[in-house]
Amino acid sequence: MALAPRLTLSCHGSDEKARKAKLRLDNAADATRERKGVTPLVPGSLKESAIWERILSTDPEEVMPPPKSHLTLTAKDKGKIKAWIEQGAKYEDHWAFVPPKRPALPATKNLNPIDWLVRKKLADEGLQASPEADRYTLVRRLSFDLTGLPPSAEEVESFVQDHNPDAYARLVDRLLKSPHFGERMALDWLDAARYSDTNGFSIDGGRHLWLWRDWVIQAFNDNMPYDKFIAEQIAGDLMPDTDDGKLIATGFQRNNMNTHEGGTILAENLVNYNADRVKTLGESVLGLTLGCAQCHDHKFDPISQKDYYQMFAFFNTLEDRGVDGNAGVNSLPSAMRKTVLKTDEIKTLEARLASLRDKLRTPNQPILSAWENIQQLRIQERRLGLELIPIKLIKISTPNSGVGFTIEGNKFMGLGKAVYDLLGETPKTQAPITGLRLVFPNVDEPAKTAKGKAVAKPKSKMAGDFPANFILTAVDATADKIPGDQVNIHKLIKFSRITASSWVEGFPAADVRAFDVLSRGWGPDPKLEGPAHITLTFTTPITAETHPYLTTQIYFGNRMGGNPS
Repeated sequence: MALAPRLTLSCHGSDEKARKAKLRLDNAADATRERKGVTPLVPGSLKESAIWERILSTDPEEVMPPPKSHLTLTAKDKGKIKAWIEQGAKYEDHWAFVPPKRPALPATKNLNPIDWLVRKKLADEGLQASPEADRYTLVRRLSFDLTGLPPSAEEVESFVQDHNPDAYARLVDRLLKSPHFGERMALDWLDAARYSDTNGFSIDGGRHLWLWRDWVIQAFNDNMPYDKFIAEQIAGDLMPDTDDGKLIATGFQRNNMNTHEGGTILAENLVNYNADRVKTLGESVLGLTLGCAQCHDHKFDPISQKDYYQMFAFFNTLEDRGVDGNAGVNSLPSAMRKTVLKTDEIKTLEARLASLRDKLRTPNQPILSAWENIQQLRIQERRLGLELIPIKLIKISTPNSGVGFTIEGNKFMGLGKAVYDLLGETPKTQAPITGLRLVFPNVDEPAKTAKGKAVAKPKSKMAGDFPANFILTAVDATADKIPGDQVNIHKLIKFSRITASSWVEGFPAADVRAFDVLSRGWGPDPKLEGPAHITLTFTTPITAETHPYLTTQIYFGNRMGGNPS
């Protein structure tokens, strides 16, 4: 409508109480309706339009606007109204309610649609485009526009020296991927949402809203759709799939000024906070000055006071405090720092989780085969009626060492030696003894010497279970009627079979050989949880009656450079 709102709608607008002569000029149906033989507005006819007659009148009782309004129409104003009526007095909806439409564009091969629109507007105004900027200027402008930062000298030279046809497009893509792009794009929205690091008013205490600020920046960097961007900030906590990110988004509603002034009325403060939220929503999202309707129906925009307080009621459900801002601590409800969703980090973690899930779906064949072998051995042992009976250790010694060992039943802690001699009593059982099992449990607690002093743990460990490079090279055993500190090389027990709970590739249990320093030895697989064990089956079983004592010698380290244990 060509009639200026300030000149007409204050008396003939949507505010029913302020309306004169029961005439609305902001409504086409009402403005063109005949009243007692007089029609205020007749599209295309100045002569029949009563308002044009009133505009030209010199009678202070008839002229519009009236002198007491202290409003006047300039010659330019009158010219616009005259042209508007002559051209059909077309009414258009408030621009805030008109959905944007993509304009029709010609098929241009070498011209960006935006450039075409700019040039068309320049041509309509009788202007010409400025000459194309040089590459030094172009890279600076683009960097400032997209990131708010100047390009480095290296970035400038890289673009200037890049003569590929797609150099500019690649520069744009690089700047769009910069984290500073979101920071630059967020500035206008942060201003519209009245973002601040302090609460305002006289005390102006600090507050923490940077979680929401970072959410906005990330939203721009993620190219979040506008409808989602707005919905999550207005009502993210009410969405059925709400999460920490959506709760942080609603920080948009907590950007209002807060006071901690003594003597203020809490209920009044809450009203002011909510009024600020309605006003901000109208200006930043709806394109409407909703704040005008707080005290009366809007004079210009189609917003009644009832509409205003219906919107106000939505925000009046927030459970914030009436005073805040002095201690620098946000009032409840609030999102704690631990709930921050750093989208890039989450995407990285989700990608790792997806990769791990894929690995779990695809069996690790070596580990699976080792596990299957163990299960088969256990099945065979059960079929054979194998029974494991602990050996009572009597003495532990190492060659050329006076160090004592603390023995707990059938357990002891190694002290980083290469050779151990284990003397034990053969289990008192009537059944023949068909083999020997050595179990290597976790090495988590320090052992104690006979004198009660703590012994340091190994410097490094594999998967928390075994010392690094734990390789068992050889095992020898002899059984006799009398106890012996060392094995008797003339009475060595022969092993028909050697198996283990697990092994590292290249170090199977079968490589444990008596007095064979060239063997690689056995190394348990650190990836498998729990203790590791190696089982040596005797070629000829023994009995406790004929062989009450069993001496075992175990060797660690090999020709490959393995460490003692």
